[in-house]
Amino acid sequence: MKNKHRQHVNGMIALVAAAVLIVAGLIVWDRLERQQDEENEAKANAAHSVEMNADFYRDGVGYRLRRDVDTILLIGHDKNPEENIANFRDGGQADFLLLLVVDNQNETVSMLQIDRDTMTRVHTVGDTGRDAGGKEMQICLAHAYGSNLVKNDMNTVRAVSEFLGGERGIRIDHSVSMYMDGISRINHLLGGVEVTIPEDMTNLDADFVAGATITLTDEQAFDFCHARKSVGDGKNYSRMQRQKIFMESAAKTVQKRVRASGTFANTLVDSMMELTNMMDTSGREANKGWFINQLKKAATYNVRQPDILDGVRTTNPLTEYVECRVDPADVLDWVIGHLCY
Repeated sequence: MKNKHRQHVNGMIALVAAAVLIVAGLIVWDRLERQQDEENEAKANAAHSVEMNADFYRDGVGYRLRRDVDTILLIGHDKNPEENIANFRDGGQADFLLLLVVDNQNETVSMLQIDRDTMTRVHTVGDTGRDAGGKEMQICLAHAYGSNLVKNDMNTVRAVSEFLGGERGIRIDHSVSMYMDGISRINHLLGGVEVTIPEDMTNLDADFVAGATITLTDEQAFDFCHARKSVGDGKNYSRMQRQKIFMESAAKTVQKRVRASGTFANTLVDSMMELTNMMDTSGREANKGWFINQLKKAATYNVRQPDILDGVRTTNPLTEYVECRVDPADVLDWVIGHLCY
């Protein structure tokens, strides 16, 4: 009788314990479900926030420009600084345009090379210096407009910003511009840049044999990056390919020199400030320390090969100038991939 009673009591305890476990499990499950629902709601709200405040849309999805990347536009122009700017359309042309994107979160440096012949809206000024509105033309011509080098550079920054981001533009933090012969001085600062010659250029220099890998002298660096009509097919796209080769090698050389010497970043920035016009986005002289810090950080980053937004190139029968028209979808893809979240 006692054994039966004990078995009955044990059975009741087991049932109570099972009930407690079931209730506890239901409580935990409910909490997990609520937690998951809250997380999903938070994600949905975040996505909705991006959608509502998106800078760009692609296939119905909204994207916002990141604030944790630094952008620098390199401008190589053909206006000799020793020449006076005679009027508001005499700032020369920007034969070289390269946007650097320093991504500190992912520790990468991306580069976008923009064809000088790219057709886009450029802000112009009249003979009196007044705003004459926007007009479609080659992006290189943006540098022509302005009463001084600072304004020429800022108009170029604006043209690139709006080419990539539409009327609202993208943020470009700093610009560095120089007369194209500054390439020789940069090459000198780096102790010579090593390149592989992409095509036969021996009519320009006997060392420029197709396939040869050489360390450029300062004069060769200028010819390699600047020559156009006297080389190969004489087209700007071929010159861009050489500029791309030079910049990729130069970037790697800078990394090596900065890693090898803690003071090289200071030396390089000091020299660059002497031979270039370095500004922030408002047109004020750039902060030297900012550039030094960027160089030191980028010395350990993954530097990617320069991208080129390839477009359709045609010759305008009226002006006989080459016009490069880039698909807006390609522009948007690049911006979303490198500047947005």
